[in-house]
Amino acid sequence: MGNLNYNKLLTASSHQVYEDCVKHIKIAAQGGGYWLDFGCEIPLDLPVENLRAILRATKTAGKYPIIK
Repeated sequence: MGNLNYNKLLTASSHQVYEDCVKHIKIAAQGGGYWLDFGCEIPLDLPVENLRAILRATKTAGKYPIIK
């Protein structure tokens, strides 16, 4: 679980957030069981567009089997 740097995600564009999430999924999800996450909280000031980008990445790149 983890790998998202929420400080970076606060200022990044939604496209950058999506690409960052896809990158982490492709690297860490091999073998199953990976949970893309901030850690223990979603930052209150996270732009809604960036949260949508995270959700889109999990729905499009987070389906098993993970293809590199």
